[in-house]
Amino acid sequence: MLVTAAWTLLLTLISLISISRGMIPRARRCRRCHTTGSGARMAARIARACIMAATVAAAAATAAMVASPGALPGFAPVAVAAGDGTPIVITVKEEAQVAGPKILLGDIATITGAPGPVEDEIKRIEIGPAPIVGYKRTVSLASVKIHMRQAGVDLSQVTFEGAGSVAVAARARTITGEEFVKVATEYILSTMPWKRDEVSIGCERMPDNLLAPLGEARLEAERLPITQYLGTTTIRVNVILDGKPYKSVPVVLRLNVVKEVVVATRTIIKGQVVTSDAVAPELRQLSALEMNPVTDPAAVVGKVAARTIREGALISADAIEEPPLIKRGDIIQIVVRLGGVSVTTAGEALEDGKLKDLIRVKNLESGRQVEAVVVDAKIVEVSPPIR
Repeated sequence: MLVTAAWTLLLTLISLISISRGMIPRARRCRRCHTTGSGARMAARIARACIMAATVAAAAATAAMVASPGALPGFAPVAVAAGDGTPIVITVKEEAQVAGPKILLGDIATITGAPGPVEDEIKRIEIGPAPIVGYKRTVSLASVKIHMRQAGVDLSQVTFEGAGSVAVAARARTITGEEFVKVATEYILSTMPWKRDEVSIGCERMPDNLLAPLGEARLEAERLPITQYLGTTTIRVNVILDGKPYKSVPVVLRLNVVKEVVVATRTIIKGQVVTSDAVAPELRQLSALEMNPVTDPAAVVGKVAARTIREGALISADAIEEPPLIKRGDIIQIVVRLGGVSVTTAGEALEDGKLKDLIRVKNLESGRQVEAVVVDAKIVEVSPPIR
């Protein structure tokens, strides 16, 4: 009753202070106007007296509410009496872990001597926000008492034991560096162009262990723009926690590939036709610059070197090309098609050409030079001009 009355009085006096403060300026304005009426002076004196009385009453009301916080608006008092006069004992731990977003009294202390419902209510008292994963928060006994008092607990019926403060950490699971490497390796093996028995994969740098909040976690590997399937490469492993992205960890791996490839047994000059005696299969460890090696000698024999290939060099797919169907100086047939009619005349190739290449040719009858498309060996086709 005393606290309730004090609270009501405090709210009333706050309103009175506001009104009284408004009276003083009005009295001063009367003096500035040279009005010496006794009413104005009396109003000022009353206002000052009200302010002093309200200040004293407010201090008394505040003290009463602090002494009995259960009467504060927003706080529900916790009945802590054990029923037989036995004090409730709260033993504070030195270290504790919390799983939720809040630190509860039951997380950081053990409660004995209280009836079941009372004990449960005390355990649910909030002490503060939980620390983020990987960090600790120290909670002092004084802070515990403040939060208990604010919750309406009568501390005269409580005995405190244990530590003077508790180090609180968030419960977490550890995702090891080995787990990240395993996921990245499995991704490489499932997407690489090599056979599994041709590849050995090692970890260049072991990732650090990662602390993650409790929850449903899974790891997903992802290829980066710099990812390659030979030599040193990087795969990104994403941590998905409760269906949402949480962290990403780069994993650096090294791929060693040993494969039977085609190598040159002698130097092959650019433009030369590759013969069977110029190449041979050989087991080689590939480098990052040899991503597209030729593995079958039959795939290069009869083709032309697109660039000079040195003896002993691995032959890649871009080092060879199809031979020209027509060579410079060849006597060819020039075909002109117009509607359903075709006219054929003899000509001479003025440059080399592969299938579908556009080359210059000379009509041997007229001596005129035109451009024609290579359609077959020794045959080119000229499109008639559009009129």
